[in-house]
Amino acid sequence: NRFVEVISSDIVLNVVPWNGCAPTNIPGCTDPSANNYNTNATTDDGSCLYDVTLTLDMNCSGLSVGTLYATGPSDSWSCNSYQLTDVDSNGIWEGVFSLPAGNFEYLYCADGWSQSEGAALLSNGTATGDWSCTPATDYWSYANRQITVANTTIYDTWGQCNACSVFGCTDSTATNYDPTATVDDGSCVYSQILTITT
Repeated sequence: NRFVEVISSDIVLNVVPWNGCAPTNIPGCTDPSANNYNTNATTDDGSCLYDVTLTLDMNCSGLSVGTLYATGPSDSWSCNSYQLTDVDSNGIWEGVFSLPAGNFEYLYCADGWSQSEGAALLSNGTATGDWSCTPATDYWSYANRQITVANTTIYDTWGQCNACSVFGCTDSTATNYDPTATVDDGSCVYSQILTITT
């Protein structure tokens, strides 16, 4: 028989199944913003996962790679767990990964460790003093990227913290204006009207 202690105020009893008892502790992901949120969970068991989109600009790297991965301590630096692809061959590689909450430390590697941005990140931080994208560093032997996991998109540039510089004409009034250019290289050409009076 079921049993309840009657007290001197209204009581709302838990919903129970026919011929059974409701579990009092249901472990699962209790964060509604996670992609594996469990509406029935009563206790968070640390299993929440969040979709992180890693986007990497390879256009300034000078490299031609066949395969590209993000790698780090979470996959024992295997360089084969978090694969990015460049489906439209525009030099921008992308991958979406379900990651657990917390910090995610990583860097990019290509073609089975034949290429890595590790040395470039270290030299870029040393030269510029910008360690904003590589907080996991000892400032002399390694500099690794690190993010706090959330449902987000991360934009990276191979081997550096700042965006890739694209050289070209940045003057919109020029005939050879390049809307993708971020640094003017002095190549702008302008239409000129020649008036001849006879």
